[in-house]
Amino acid sequence: MKNVNLSYLFLLQPLIFLVFNSNCKVIKEIITIEIEEVFNSKTFIDKKKINNGTEIQEFFVDANPVIKDLYIKEKMEAKFNELQLMNKIKEEKSENERKFKKKSEFFILKKLIRINLKDLENYIEKLKENNLEKFYSFSPQTFNSLDNFQVLENEFIPEAKFTINQTNDELTVDLLHQMLDKIESYLDKINEFYKNTINNAIELCDDTKLLKDLLELI
Repeated sequence: MKNVNLSYLFLLQPLIFLVFNSNCKVIKEIITIEIEEVFNSKTFIDKKKINNGTEIQEFFVDANPVIKDLYIKEKMEAKFNELQLMNKIKEEKSENERKFKKKSEFFILKKLIRINLKDLENYIEKLKENNLEKFYSFSPQTFNSLDNFQVLENEFIPEAKFTINQTNDELTVDLLHQMLDKIESYLDKINEFYKNTINNAIELCDDTKLLKDLLELI
């Protein structure tokens, strides 16, 4: 981030010089007031000197004496430029924060999708490894039929893997959100389907070995 010389203002305490004569009477009074301000790395000095009621005012920009009109003009320009620069830095900071959040969201979504896809595959693997196909319990709330279930295994999961393995430039946060929503919906379905299948196997199975295997699955 760029360094910015922020404007500041300070007022020197009036410097008062009193000149006395031998009878301790004031014969001369000098008051000096100096105001220094910095805007956009430029230093502006407004110096006022009052000598026995006579006022002298001088103006300086970066230690160079200038007339009042030029002093005011340059000071206003410096203030404006500093404000513009501050606004630009603020906008850049906001944009960087927005990009950081978007990038973080992108990679979190990708990781969640990969984890959930793996969970889907684990459910399918457990159903197959334990020969539970004949006990599949289909329903409108999970999978209507074997064909409907196989769409998940043979179409959706491979397509989702292909999509998630594309380059980051080919993916968007919106697309990843849509994918994650669909995967989570499938997870809910297959979780319920898995439980129903286990319950169906417990009810219908007379194979002691399979029943013992079911103990490991519940």
